[in-house]
Amino acid sequence: MSYDAFVDLVNRPADDLRLDRICLALSACFQPIVDDAGAFGVLDEVAGNVTDRSPDGVCRAVFDHGGFGGDADDYYAPENSLLDRVLERRLGMPITLAVVVIEVGRRVDVPFDGVGMPGHFVLLDVTGQVRDPFAGGAVRSNEECAAIVQRLHGGRRVAFDERWLRPVAPRVIVARILANLERSFQLRGERQQALTAMELRAQVPQVLDPRGRRRLADALGEGGRFGSAAALYEALADAHPDAAADLRRQATQLRARLN
Repeated sequence: MSYDAFVDLVNRPADDLRLDRICLALSACFQPIVDDAGAFGVLDEVAGNVTDRSPDGVCRAVFDHGGFGGDADDYYAPENSLLDRVLERRLGMPITLAVVVIEVGRRVDVPFDGVGMPGHFVLLDVTGQVRDPFAGGAVRSNEECAAIVQRLHGGRRVAFDERWLRPVAPRVIVARILANLERSFQLRGERQQALTAMELRAQVPQVLDPRGRRRLADALGEGGRFGSAAALYEALADAHPDAAADLRRQATQLRARLN
């Protein structure tokens, strides 16, 4: 049921994409019980503490009064990518803390956009300032953004690129969370959970290019997720008639392994 709920929510029209709902459905795909009401209650409570309806006011409510912060001790712990656990522990990684800010901001009509810099997720507020959710919502200059990317790339000097600060769509945020989850489970040797993250990522529309979807289908097939891999090959065949025969043949072979 949680898988179906996730697929339904992430495939809704753009104006009906709610990150809190999608991310909680995602969480339910990895845990036996997810307290949706409790999670929504935390977001509502934090939003209720916003006394200044501005980007600064939202960040103060989340990080100063709400006590949210980055988990520097166990950055790739799976719970840092599961929204219900982030809301429970008040710890997360940059992208899930960004989701908290976006959803609190939405509740008080203070919009934020997610921004996927190389290796680090930040926020763009309504005034055009870049805010770092892993640093309590601190405002970052272009030079500081370049320094973050440089540090994450082994100290190799990099020039700031304005394309880093382009807002990304909610589905891109969800796909990136799932990529983080896949890596988290792989680091812990939890292969089946990593495959589940891949399987869910395949259901996020308009994110992966055809080459990426082909690689994902190959990996799902190798991991024993024959039905999901076959469905992905069939979707690729529909979109690419020039390669359809080969793709449908692979889908048929995978479906035969389900019997």
